[in-house]
Parts: sequence; structure tokens; C-alpha cells
Amino acid sequence: MDAVQTLSRVAQRVVDLLLPPQCMVCNAVVSDVGALCAACWTRIRFLHPPQCWACGLPFELDAGPDALCGSCLTVSPVYRRARAVMHYDDASRPLVLRFKHGDRTDLAPPLGRWLARAGAEWLEDADVIVPVPLHRWRLFTRR
Repeated sequence: MDAVQTLSRVAQRVVDLLLPPQCMVCNAVVSDVGALCAACWTRIRFLHPPQCWACGLPFELDAGPDALCGSCLTVSPVYRRARAVMHYDDASRPLVLRFKHGDRTDLAPPLGRWLARAGAEWLEDADVIVPVPLHRWRLFTRR
């Protein structure tokens, strides 16, 4: 390890002592930046297979890799496939709203890792990933 890496680690430890990492939801002290405390971790309901092939709605039982939920069978969605990281409910709402409206761009790396994990099967086959930008006025109001 060279001197720059050692100095960087020492500086990070000093910063962590003065400003300890906080839970992304409730601001409790946690071990790492971009982590959730145990209480918030257990309340957030992460989505995982088995789930609807099109919309990602979780199933109680595995109905197969191409199974569709009742909603997607009744009315085909306008999109081909979608995935989400977690249920949007009272536990996850503060996290999402802090990132989306609260100017908490520091949440982007951990949320991005979770999203990459949720869509990992698609990333392998993707030719290109296209971000959908906000309209310039909405971007301006959100800074």
C-alpha cells in the first residue's frame, strides 16, 4: 500500500469519527456510508424472484420464468419489462423522497447498486442503457 492510500484511509477514519456515517432512512449511526440501520433494513421490503416477468410484482409461489401476474394478463403494460428494488411503502418512502426531492445525491451510489442487482439479468443482455432525463424546469426546481 502506498502513502496516498494510507493517508486517504486515515483521513476517512478521522472524518468518520467527527461525522459518523448515518442510516439513509432514519439517520442512526451505522458502520458504512450508504448503509441502513438494522431497524430500517428489516422494515424495507426488497423485491426478489419469483416475480411477474413483465412488471416485477412478486409472487408467493414460483410460477415459472415467464409467468405474468393477473394485472399484466388482463391489460398488457405499455412497456416490455420493469423492475423495482423495493416496495414503495411507509418504510421506503423517506428514502426515495430524500433522493428524489431532498437533494440527497449521496444516496445515488447505494441505490444504484441495489437497482443494478435487481436488474442484473437484463444488464448482461443490454446493448445500451439510456437514462430518462427530467424536464429542464423540473430539474431546475429540484436543483
